[in-house]
Amino acid sequence: MTVRLKAILISVLFLIPLIPLRAVATDYVLAIDSSESMKRADPKALRIEAAKLFVRLLQRGDRVAVIKTSDRPELLTELQDAESGRFSILRALGRIGSTGELKDIYTALKLAVSALNESNAERKIILLISDGRMNLGSEDRNEDYTLKLLDELLPECKKKGIAVYTIAFTEHSDLSLLKEIAQLTRGLFYFVDSADRLHLTITDVFSDTKLPDQITVKDMQFLIDREIKEMKVVLSRKDNKSVITLLQPDGRKVTYRRHPSHYRWNSARAYEIVSVTKPLPGPWRIINAAKDESRVFISSDLSLKITDIPRAAKGGKKQKLYVWLQDGERILKSTPLVLRAVEFNVFLQSPDDKLYRVALNDDGANDDDLAKDGVYTGSTTPEKDGQYLVRFVATGKGFSREKSIRFYVRAVKKPEIEKKTATVSENKSKRDKNLKKKTVSEDKTDYSLRHALFKFAIFNVVLITVAGLGFGVVYFTRKRKASPEQEEAEE
Repeated sequence: MTVRLKAILISVLFLIPLIPLRAVATDYVLAIDSSESMKRADPKALRIEAAKLFVRLLQRGDRVAVIKTSDRPELLTELQDAESGRFSILRALGRIGSTGELKDIYTALKLAVSALNESNAERKIILLISDGRMNLGSEDRNEDYTLKLLDELLPECKKKGIAVYTIAFTEHSDLSLLKEIAQLTRGLFYFVDSADRLHLTITDVFSDTKLPDQITVKDMQFLIDREIKEMKVVLSRKDNKSVITLLQPDGRKVTYRRHPSHYRWNSARAYEIVSVTKPLPGPWRIINAAKDESRVFISSDLSLKITDIPRAAKGGKKQKLYVWLQDGERILKSTPLVLRAVEFNVFLQSPDDKLYRVALNDDGANDDDLAKDGVYTGSTTPEKDGQYLVRFVATGKGFSREKSIRFYVRAVKKPEIEKKTATVSENKSKRDKNLKKKTVSEDKTDYSLRHALFKFAIFNVVLITVAGLGFGVVYFTRKRKASPEQEEAEE
């Protein structure tokens, strides 16, 4: 093989895993609970505000349809572009109340699948926001429709490449059903303990499905660099009285009521979202918002790239993680001065909320494929059953980039045949032990019997000898006494 051919083959091999996970155009169907149970679970209709936030985070090319889920599910709007059709989508969401007496999740999801039948999008997603309880008036109907959902509709979703993401936000939710719906379709399940936090979960769904670049927020501050074309900032309210404020790098304070004309600022009960084109570079500060609950999504040519991670993985299987910075179509390698000061980190959060740092390297050793190619590589082997969160972070002088993605791990159970084999082995071992004990016992019994017979024989020999000696003594004694008398008679 020539050196040139070998080089080509190596290049091809190393290019295979480096197909970056792209933010592709996605079609969404938002299926939102409109049954009477929502009056108790979500009296402020915060699920509607959260859905509106989701629509505002999407960009041109993404499409959205809306379905209200009750006893008679209804398609309120067909798929429309998230930007050009935004007003129509938001108005449809505003029509969702809490009036349905019953709840038919099966028919709602079937309607959502039908809405996606004509979709040519690379990704098709149904987002179900509900307490997940089928309520059709009788236990028999509930059971019948639940079985149809699990046995017929979800396999159809999987076949058509439709992932169902589910959000439960009350303790009374049917968590097991919502989890199963998500897992069977390669979607994700989210649980929110309060409707007040639904908007945060919605931003997680956006992050997991669109994989946008984010800016790290630390101590209520974030840094905007010159490469950023647009930013969208999601700010959570800490109370109803405080005025959420952004302090710009030039020292100017901006709010919902006082901001430049090129800002788009929307306010809701639980959050505010600010969209800014060509934001001022430099440090920004967040004032009067809930701590550690702000998100900054950006659009920039300087982007953090990662390779795909399966949304469903088997426990104990090694998963390689690749991360690199890319300027347009060009991978930034370790040689430029700007990249030498960049620190790459990957953090893995397990289902029990423990945080692990994944070791990365670009030296061609361990998990890394090629030294000094600008692609940092690490690996993880999750085993525990449940949902994991991976955060990819790149921090340099004057900028930061971050991406996050969730995936589900199903722990591998030992096959029954192994258990049976183990049982057979255990039984065989027990039989061998018993057989050994029996053999030893028999040997001991045999030995004891032989020993007893030997003792009995010796005893008999001794007894016969003593008896013989006694008999002999008596015999000779009598004979000696009889001899003189016989001699006298003869004389």
